Amino acid sequence: GADLFQFVDFFVVLPGTNIDEAQPTTTLQSRNLVSNIAIVPGDYELTIRDPISATILAGPTAVSLDAGGFYSVLITDATGGATVDITLFDDFN
Repeated sequence: GADLFQFVDFFVVLPGTNIDEAQPTTTLQSRNLVSNIAIVPGDYELTIRDPISATILAGPTAVSLDAGGFYSVLITDATGGATVDITLFDDFN
């Protein structure tokens, strides 16, 4: 996982949502970047933000979630260390 940032805010929001006006879906701590969340099927955007500086680290990335799907997201430090990369696993298309 990403360890250049002490915490990251993880947003799963409806397309076009201003995350400055939204609460994070979850906040993850470096070296313990594991969280399970339940989300209603639909179209969303994933965004990762540094909660300390409010800098967008990745996204928004458009995703579609289906009923009964299992989705995993890996957040890793990007080359250069200023952002993160998002890798989608399992039922993401």
